[in-house]
Amino acid sequence: MTISIGIIGGSGLYDMSELTEREERRVDTPFGEPSAPYVIGTLRGRRVAF
Repeated sequence: MTISIGIIGGSGLYDMSELTEREERRVDTPFGEPSAPYVIGTLRGRRVAF
């Protein structure tokens, strides 16, 4: 399933119980590595990245 929504938020979102099928992914960008891995999961039937 394609990721359709990106969530921008603070540390309080790391423990979203509604987010299922969680996985972490490290991403390389032209600007360097982000400070933390992306958290990918399913929220209300949609794939999201935080």
